[in-house]
Amino acid sequence: MAALFAYISATPFIVQDIFGFSELQFSLVFAVNAIALAVGSALSLRFCAMSKAAFYGCVIGYLLAAAGAMTVFFEMSRFIVYEITTFIMLFGIGLVLTGSTSQAMNLGRECAGAASAVIGGIGYIAGGLVSPLVSYGNICLTSFLWCGGFLLTGAFIILFQRGQR
Repeated sequence: MAALFAYISATPFIVQDIFGFSELQFSLVFAVNAIALAVGSALSLRFCAMSKAAFYGCVIGYLLAAAGAMTVFFEMSRFIVYEITTFIMLFGIGLVLTGSTSQAMNLGRECAGAASAVIGGIGYIAGGLVSPLVSYGNICLTSFLWCGGFLLTGAFIILFQRGQR
């Protein structure tokens, strides 16, 4: 959720202020990116274990966030480069959102309401905390860095949980 909130809070400024798109053009870009989230969420059902979907989503999202940050850092960012990295990163986030929620609900089956509240609450708190942080410095770079950081943390948490079993 934090990676998604970092994307949502930074994208209007990046697309409209940096790349000079109109409000209508931004809304079309946002709609295309929403498709990436939806496709990632739908394809997560193809995994035999939801934790695998979440792990691969974290890895895919992190790699593309890192690639996006590198293009900005080395001043190679054009809109098409930004959009491709963002689109695939959001596909990974779609895998993560569905996979992590399903895994949490599965682990907390005997108290599903509490499990849902905890995973939702933590996600929204992290999202609320990261939203203002993406605006420090170069918003394009920091938004990719925050997204990548949270996705990498998610991958490590999943690996740690696997090691505990």
